[in-house]
Amino acid sequence: DSIQESIRGALSGVCKYHIDESKVDTIIEREPEILARIILWMVGKKEITVQEKVDGQMTYITKKVDFKDIMILSTKKRILERTARALANLGIPVKVTGADIINKAPEFITFANVIRMLSYPEENAYIYQVMENDIYHFSDHELFLYVLAGGTFNIYSDLTELKTSCENNPERLEIIERVESCFKQLRRFSNYAKFLSPAAASERIIEEFGLLGRHLTSGEKLSGLGSFASLIEKIRLKNITDIWGLDLFINEILYMIENGFEEELDLEGPEFNAVRIMNTHKAKGLEAPIVILSSPCSGSFPDPSFYVDRVETEDGMEHYYGYARIRKNPDATFGKDFYAPKGWSEVEPVAAAKDALEKDRLLYVAATRARNMLII
Repeated sequence: DSIQESIRGALSGVCKYHIDESKVDTIIEREPEILARIILWMVGKKEITVQEKVDGQMTYITKKVDFKDIMILSTKKRILERTARALANLGIPVKVTGADIINKAPEFITFANVIRMLSYPEENAYIYQVMENDIYHFSDHELFLYVLAGGTFNIYSDLTELKTSCENNPERLEIIERVESCFKQLRRFSNYAKFLSPAAASERIIEEFGLLGRHLTSGEKLSGLGSFASLIEKIRLKNITDIWGLDLFINEILYMIENGFEEELDLEGPEFNAVRIMNTHKAKGLEAPIVILSSPCSGSFPDPSFYVDRVETEDGMEHYYGYARIRKNPDATFGKDFYAPKGWSEVEPVAAAKDALEKDRLLYVAATRARNMLII
C-alpha cells in the first residue's frame, strides 16, 4: 500500500537483488559494488512518478531519478559505514545518518587527542601521542633523541638551556627547536581552552591545524561536508543551548572517542543531491521515492538480557515490573551469564518473542518508506 500510482514505464513496485556468494563477509564486501551498479543504472536514466501541481490541479508526472531520490537502509552499523565509504570512493555522493563515521576520521582523532591532552597536561603519554600525530610528525626515534638530550614532555618547559647544550649536535638541535614550536602552539591551545567557550576554542584549534580542509580533501570525505563538520556543528549548538563548561566538553569528546558519534545533523540542506544512507531506526517518519534495504535479515541477534511487562490491578492502576540479567559480552550471540534472576528461564522465551516481533516491526517500517520502488 505504500507504493504510489505509477505512470507506465516509470520505476515502480518491489524487486530484489541477489549476491551469488555463500560467505557473509564476501557478501558484505561485494554489496557496495552491486549497489553502485543499481544506483548508476537508475540515476539520470530511469524515471519515477511524482505528484506536481499543474494549472492548479495535482497531477502525476515523471522525472529522471536523482541521487537524492534514493535511500539505503540497514540494521547494521558496520554495513552502513562500509557501504558509505565504498560508494563515495566509486564517485557516488552519499549522506550518512546513524553510522559511527566520525570515530574513524583521522582528523577527528587528532583533534580528540589534543583535547584529551589539554584535559590532562601532566600526562606524558597524552603529550607524546599528540606529538606523534600527522600534524607534528615526530618519530619514535626523534622523541627518543629529545629525551636523551634531557627533554621532558611538559608543554610549559623552557628549552633554552637544552638548545644551548646541543649547539654542537645539529640533529638534536633541530628536533628540540621543533619540540619548542610544538609546545608553543599547545600552550596557545591550552589558553584557548581556559579562556574561550568550547565552541570558540574548538574552532581556533581546528583552524590552526587546518583539520577541516584536510578532511574535505581526503579520500573519505563522503559528501562535501562530512562527519568532522558535524562535530563542529554539534559543539556550536551545544554551546548555544547549554551552560557547557570545559570539563563537560572534554567528557563529551572522550565519550565520543570511546563510543563513537552518530552523525544526525543535516548540514547540506534539503537540496543536497546525495544518496541517503541511514540506520533503519532513524527512518521512521521519512520517505523516499526509491528505498533499498541492505541485508535486512543478515546476521544473528544476541539473546535478550531484560524483559519489562505491565500489569493492571483491580483498582485500575498500572504497574510495571521487569527482569534483567547481567552478561559478559552482552552483544554477543552467545554470552556467559554473571547473574540471572529467579524465574528468568521462564521469562526468556517471552522476551525473545517480543524482540523478534520488534525486529519485524522495524523491517515493516523500513519497507514502507518507499513511495515508488522498494529494492531488497
